[in-house]
Amino acid sequence: MLDHVSPFLSLLAFLLVLMPLAWHVRSRNVGTIALSVWLLLGNLDTIINSFAWWSSTADKAPGFCEISVRLRHVMFIAIPASNLVIAKKLEAIASTRQIRVAAADRRRAVVVDLMICVGIPFVFGALMVVNQARSYSIIQEIGCWPVLTTSWVWVLLVALPVILVCLVSAIYSAVDMLIFFPVYIGSIAKQIKDAITVGYGSWQFQHQNFGEVLQVPADLVKLQSSGQRGLILSRLVCPISGLIFFAMFGFGQEVRQGYKQAFGRVLSFCKLRKVTNLPPPGPIVADIEVVTFRSRETCGAPSPHSEKFSFNKHALEDA
Repeated sequence: MLDHVSPFLSLLAFLLVLMPLAWHVRSRNVGTIALSVWLLLGNLDTIINSFAWWSSTADKAPGFCEISVRLRHVMFIAIPASNLVIAKKLEAIASTRQIRVAAADRRRAVVVDLMICVGIPFVFGALMVVNQARSYSIIQEIGCWPVLTTSWVWVLLVALPVILVCLVSAIYSAVDMLIFFPVYIGSIAKQIKDAITVGYGSWQFQHQNFGEVLQVPADLVKLQSSGQRGLILSRLVCPISGLIFFAMFGFGQEVRQGYKQAFGRVLSFCKLRKVTNLPPPGPIVADIEVVTFRSRETCGAPSPHSEKFSFNKHALEDA
């Protein structure tokens, strides 16, 4: 078996990332919403590919493979870009440069965040065709996989943007330097070393076999241990990122309260917990003290309950 860990880890990460998604949408944090969506799409893509091509290399879903290879390529920069937006937001909250933010500034910040975590990945995916030797390949037990030619052009259009995004994100957050930076930079370091001295050739030379689908059986991949390790590492990026995301953003107080409410609704829907109907509120009874004001002429009569007034009256009569 080539890779039996990634599909189940992807399924677990998909469910864990999906759980706090509603709360992140209500909080309107662009970075966490974008990261959640990218992780959901990436893990779902791994699950579908693993089970659809578990024992086959047949080209049975060309349209899906075209989308899948571009999504996998885009994920390489989408996760660091979304993490950059989150780190930038946390830095803005921690700093005291701006106490009050106008509505126009908030809208401008949302547009900038969307350009980073959505616009950059789309441009990155559009430039994939420059280094794309074939439309895609199909690897048994793995599914659809992109085929890129590594050269100095690949370093310029693929590796360099990922490194820059990770470096900028590391400036905002030290956590990125400890977790995300080694994962992403380490996964492409060897490819950069091998590709930096390779020429690109011509466009026609790079795309002469573009219409062919490369079908790779699992036994052939197992013969190359280094290639198998790199393949599995690339597939583990999404589920590991999903688990890290849930560990960081899935245990907040409001998120836990949302879990509790959702679990209660599920129990009530399945009739495993009796819904207690509160009694209707009774009439409100209030004790109101009535104060009576009397004129000066009627104020001379002493109150039978006022000892102070009776004392003063006798003192006046003796005088």
